[in-house]
Amino acid sequence: MKKARVRVGGGCRGRLIYYGYTVYGDKWRWMSELEDYGYRFLPRRDKTGLTPYLHGLRSALKKIMDETDGQYELVYYCPSKRLYELLSSWGDGYRDRMIIDLVNEVRRLSNSIGYMKIVKSKITDTEKWIRKKAEDKLAEDVEEVFRSCRSWITSEDGYMVYILDDSSKHMPLEYLSSTAIRKEKSIKGVILVRSSGAITRLLYHSLDGSKEILDKLKKMDAGLTSERRGTYRSLYVTRSSIDDIEELLLEAAS
Repeated sequence: MKKARVRVGGGCRGRLIYYGYTVYGDKWRWMSELEDYGYRFLPRRDKTGLTPYLHGLRSALKKIMDETDGQYELVYYCPSKRLYELLSSWGDGYRDRMIIDLVNEVRRLSNSIGYMKIVKSKITDTEKWIRKKAEDKLAEDVEEVFRSCRSWITSEDGYMVYILDDSSKHMPLEYLSSTAIRKEKSIKGVILVRSSGAITRLLYHSLDGSKEILDKLKKMDAGLTSERRGTYRSLYVTRSSIDDIEELLLEAAS
């Protein structure tokens, strides 16, 4: 039976998790080892901190299964005591459905590949490096979202408007608005617009709570279906096309 060693690194910030893995084995030596990095926005906040590691381990097992033929003995270096206990018991005693589903999939994949031995390990430079690479991938993708969209400013020191394309569809508008606020200087806020099937979503993020442009848009837009207002951020949903909304924003900002 061939052998492979798996290391996973990851982290989380609220609903956002980022993870990566690297696999070393008989088939992957020196520069040919398997590795990949990813991230995901969960439906709810990650309270356990285990989810990134489970996503990374699952991704690694899927890749091994795709790349190999025959049976493998896997050694997973587990950097967390809680994760070690979770995997050793295959989720026994856990009620969190998201965790249980991930553990069950890891178990199924490891059984299909061969045998997985879980070894207690402290976090090493490898896990730290994997985590950094996963963070870098997220940062690169966010930069690409803002590079590929149309953007303009309503007035000097006004609102930055971003007309987003499909490259951002897996990222929440709230996350992108917070990123844009940190990125831009001397502005009142940001407005993000994205098409989603038959509807268009607009997130209005105002640093001072002003809703002047949003109020004007609401009066002009006949396609409004729903609106949820907060002190600083408001979500606006309409049947109007993304191009129509951009024209109305230009008029409302003039």
